[in-house]
Amino acid sequence: MKNYQDFCNDISNTIFEIIDRNGSILKWKQSWQVDGTLTLPVGTSGIYRGGNLFNLLTAQVGKGYTKPVWVTFNQVNNMDGKVLKGAKSQIVYFWKILNKTEVVDGNKVEKTTPLFKTYRVFNIEQTSLADDSIIINDNVSLAEILDNHNIEISTFGNQPRFNLNDDVIIMPKQEYFNSNDDYHTTLLHEMIHWTGHTSRLNRFKAISYQSKEYAEEELVAEIGSVFLATHLGINGDLVNHASYVNSWKQELSPNDIMRAVNNAAKAFEYLIY
Repeated sequence: MKNYQDFCNDISNTIFEIIDRNGSILKWKQSWQVDGTLTLPVGTSGIYRGGNLFNLLTAQVGKGYTKPVWVTFNQVNNMDGKVLKGAKSQIVYFWKILNKTEVVDGNKVEKTTPLFKTYRVFNIEQTSLADDSIIINDNVSLAEILDNHNIEISTFGNQPRFNLNDDVIIMPKQEYFNSNDDYHTTLLHEMIHWTGHTSRLNRFKAISYQSKEYAEEELVAEIGSVFLATHLGINGDLVNHASYVNSWKQELSPNDIMRAVNNAAKAFEYLIY
């Protein structure tokens, strides 16, 4: 059974293999050939979360599955299906903090205990249920996201960025981009940064350029924009994009990278729900 550190190590290795092979995670997304991989992994309760979202997405793309649904062995049985012979499962994890009260020397003491467990899932194409229509669709449009969150965008200059002090996204004019998809992908990247504001997910601390924290935040934005672009069916590239994490990957530990993946998933969820 894998432990949480194993998941951190595996995802770290996968991310840098993708960057080394493609130049960036968004370039990797542009190379996808199978139409079905343009949908994020879902289970019977909706889109997967955290590191599992990234882990199953890479499995989905790498193994060429055309459907994004992942189910456990018991779920397949409950739907009167069966797992096909030779099918290999993917390991996903679940964890949360348990709070409980203990009595120590006559005094009540609050203690927290982490609960971590793993389970195995199969892509629906690895089962006899592959032709069943059980895909969960909870897509939202980019316009709806911008409207729902009242995201402010100012248009000027040639440098897309999120201005933390003024809480506004700066975007060049759309005609400056090579395509509409490139414009929208760049906007998605800045929208992920936007979620880090103290009034939202409060990700920003003392971040300076050429720092480990800056590299980690760029990784959050890149992975988060891949989640958003996949969800919205956008396949563009970033303007003036540099592979920050590729340059500084020696500074990011597997745990730093897993934290970035989890924060990217949180940012994605914040925007679409």
